Amino acid sequence: MSYSIDTDGTRRLGSSLRASGSELRDCATTFAYAAGLAGRGIAVDHVGLAQSLHEFGTTHLAVIEALAAASAALARDLTWAAQSAHEAEVAVAGALGAAGAQPPMDSRGAPV
Repeated sequence: MSYSIDTDGTRRLGSSLRASGSELRDCATTFAYAAGLAGRGIAVDHVGLAQSLHEFGTTHLAVIEALAAASAALARDLTWAAQSAHEAEVAVAGALGAAGAQPPMDSRGAPV
């Protein structure tokens, strides 16, 4: 019996999520600027529409910022999981070596 943990894939996914969080923060900045311009364009001519636009912008900006924070947090967790998995592999390999046990073999008899 053998096991395998895809630490490289987990790290790559963590990096992608970290980049997504950064891009979402950039998106939030651009969205806030666009919402401010739209609000200023409407200003006093359509008070009700300006208020609705402000509420729309505020709500959606909060959602984008929450997504960015969640993406960054998940990236940190995946990075930690990959590191932890690698440490577990090293500990198991060391324990097997110290016990003089043979490494796990695949169906062809090659170490896995």
